[in-house]
Amino acid sequence: MLAIKSNAPVNDVAGSLEVRHWVLLTFSFVMSIGLFVLAVSTHGFFSGLLGFICNITTIPMWIYAQNRKGRIVLIAFCVVIGGYILYKDGGHIDEPLRQLVPLMLMALCYWAYWFTRETAKFNHELSLGDRIDELCAKVDAVAERLDEKQNLGADARDDEPTSQRDKLIRKEAFQICPRYGVQDDYTVSELTRSYDRMNSRERIRLLRRIYAQQILPPYELALRAVTDSDSEVREWMARNSLKLDYSEHIYGSPVQVEKESTLLGPEGEPLTYTDTVTQLHPEKNLMERLKRDSDPFVRAALYENHHLSYKLNMGVFGDYGIGAFYECAPLERLAMMRNKKLSLELAKRILDLQDTTSLLEMEERSALAKACIVNPRVVENGRRSREMFPAGADGWGGYTIREDAKAIWELAAKWPAKSHVPYMAFKYVQVEDDVKASVFRNCKNDFLRQTILESCLPEDEKTLKLGRADADSTARSIAYARSRRMERHEIEEALRREKDDEDEWVIDVLLKNPWLGETASELSRAMEEAGSNRSDSTSPSEAEETMSNEVSGPAISSKPKKDGVRFRWWYIPLWILFLILDLIFIIWLTRKL
Repeated sequence: MLAIKSNAPVNDVAGSLEVRHWVLLTFSFVMSIGLFVLAVSTHGFFSGLLGFICNITTIPMWIYAQNRKGRIVLIAFCVVIGGYILYKDGGHIDEPLRQLVPLMLMALCYWAYWFTRETAKFNHELSLGDRIDELCAKVDAVAERLDEKQNLGADARDDEPTSQRDKLIRKEAFQICPRYGVQDDYTVSELTRSYDRMNSRERIRLLRRIYAQQILPPYELALRAVTDSDSEVREWMARNSLKLDYSEHIYGSPVQVEKESTLLGPEGEPLTYTDTVTQLHPEKNLMERLKRDSDPFVRAALYENHHLSYKLNMGVFGDYGIGAFYECAPLERLAMMRNKKLSLELAKRILDLQDTTSLLEMEERSALAKACIVNPRVVENGRRSREMFPAGADGWGGYTIREDAKAIWELAAKWPAKSHVPYMAFKYVQVEDDVKASVFRNCKNDFLRQTILESCLPEDEKTLKLGRADADSTARSIAYARSRRMERHEIEEALRREKDDEDEWVIDVLLKNPWLGETASELSRAMEEAGSNRSDSTSPSEAEETMSNEVSGPAISSKPKKDGVRFRWWYIPLWILFLILDLIFIIWLTRKL
């Protein structure tokens, strides 16, 4: 009864039992008990009627397979029959026959179990077919509606904006000017008066709402923000403002001023450049105010603002921010490493231990190196290097992306392991498989080799192959877990080596590999069988040859998957029990006759 309750599939989609079902259920239940009692009370004379019990109980079993509520039928059937067997007051049941009653009950329960599984499986397939038919009908109905829409006239389609493209065009065309898009005395006064009445959090919320509309706040409001008494507001402006220079430049002015740069020429002389920009109101350059702020953190946050990167010459048309890097304070340099538009040239110069032009102390350089390695632009450049055709880059752009990522790894690998710079680069920056394999060969630190393998993708076959041959067991386990392809003989050699080294946990990792686990399990079982079948008199060379033939030979095959009801070991003793019961019944009937 417990086996039926736990293993039998049930169709939950079927509706609740109807009155006719309960009538058939009650009738078959009473008839089954009556025939069973009749067979037992007549000392087995009507034992042949037990065969009819099986036919009559097909009705409750059929209902049981159709609905979950039918489970109570089987439970009640077995409980009543068991109660009748335990009833000892009646003297019409002989002791020898009473011993056979549990055996007959077991036979009846087994038949109920088998029939329930078969009927439930059939009804499940039948209901599945009905569902497929319903889905096909729905698909046909949807297809008909689509055909009707496609057959509409062209005029109707033009008049109504039904397509997504039309909606996008109308959204772009029907734009509403933001309230502060036109800044005059009235709107500026409204903003400044609202700003003065707010606390710090509300002021930041107001500034964020203005910038979200893709408009700049008026100079009067921006001036209040960068000179606010609360450093939290000034810090937010320094880190998030889109523009701070309100000095109204005039480009192409005939006035040219020669300025000295912080960059040095090939002979050590300072380079000069010509400025052809005239500022009408230089006092409105709020960026200079923030550079002179009393709070050093506010001054540093200005260098993290990626919207103002052009002011720091961090682009390809500037000096990649190298000049600003040399001029700023240590805290400001750390903030620059968090800038989303950090130049890769500056990052490579910081990582290059051979570059001594920056005159940085080792401790400060290590902090800057770790900060620039986890910079979003450096990390994103490494991930793009894994793409065959990086989005938005031509052939030369893709080449430079891969070369920059390669330089990050090669420069970081030269740092000492205790600085954690190699670990940060190997863990968070991606490169091609060839670069990883080259760095892996030259790496002497076990932990760093493990980190390289943890950053590998399944397609990094060269690096993973080196990892599978590594002397460190942890590195081998990582490589086994990430590998997608391994030759059969390579899996066999790996299993032999791990068993010889007594690294059973590494073998478990290989057996759990989603791509190689099945083959590895076959080879492991074959090796165990070959080892157990070897005789003591067999020489070691013959034993090894025999094991190799058994493992690599065609005799190894995976077990076929069985569908439907699976064979269980206790089927055999049950059938033997049925045969014994038949023999006992025939002998008893012969003696009676």
